[in-house]
Amino acid sequence: MRAHRGEPPVYAYEPTPGAVLVGTFDLAEAIDLDLPRHAHSHDFFTLAYLEHGESTVRVDGRTVNLTGGDVLLIAPGAVIDLGAALERAQSLRGIGVAFSGEALGGTAHGARAAWRTDRLLSVFASRTDEPAVVSIAEGERAAWEARLDAIARELEEGDYGSTEAIAAHLTLLLVDLARHSPAEARITDGGTTLLDEALGYIDAHYREPISLQDTARAVHVSAGHLTTVIGRLTGRTVHEWITHRRLAEARRLLAHTDLGIDEIGRRVGYRDPSYFARAFRRQHDRSPRSWRAAAREAST
Repeated sequence: MRAHRGEPPVYAYEPTPGAVLVGTFDLAEAIDLDLPRHAHSHDFFTLAYLEHGESTVRVDGRTVNLTGGDVLLIAPGAVIDLGAALERAQSLRGIGVAFSGEALGGTAHGARAAWRTDRLLSVFASRTDEPAVVSIAEGERAAWEARLDAIARELEEGDYGSTEAIAAHLTLLLVDLARHSPAEARITDGGTTLLDEALGYIDAHYREPISLQDTARAVHVSAGHLTTVIGRLTGRTVHEWITHRRLAEARRLLAHTDLGIDEIGRRVGYRDPSYFARAFRRQHDRSPRSWRAAAREAST
């Protein structure tokens, strides 16, 4: 969890070697017991499928009324306030899935400019002014529930190939959501905001020695203004976003390639191997070599 200058706290997954950055939760139990009682946001994706009951939540200041068969799509950075949902928790039945873009094999390591134009993840970025809600037809709900249960089972059992199976189930859910979404609600033209432009620049140039000043120049604002906007909307600084993107790619290369540690550091923007090692250890409390060993042990 991070908080920034009095803004709602931001919750994030803590990367762990070999871990799948996906979680499922029972809606009634989660609302009743575990979820924050205050306005907050996530830097991961969340879809909440309401199988039975009615609920009201607020997303980015807008009231959303949900009923059986509805799927609420909560994008990274959206501010959620459970409000009345807490009062109705016991009457709800449903399941939610929270996941990082990395769980899909990924291109969307939290950089909104990347996922907003991704064919699967853009369903989270509605064109309309309303939060994204997709209604599943009654005859299709059993299949939806079975796929959500399958993700929960794969997470619990952790059998051989679970990572790939979870990614496959998630992908099929997202394809189905995109097909159910009205065409005018999908992002297809790459429309961007200042946040999108800044994170898009980082995503395209993190392998280079970029800085806050470089990013600000690229999006035609002052460094101070960009710092304020990024901090208010995401709870991270521009430097933290650069580091976040670099280390996300470093973790992928450590786990899935045989490249040397120094070479991985160079590929993700660290010209000094010792600086890469320090940055990685500061973020993950272990060295890149230790992360690689743990990730490989977890996958066997």
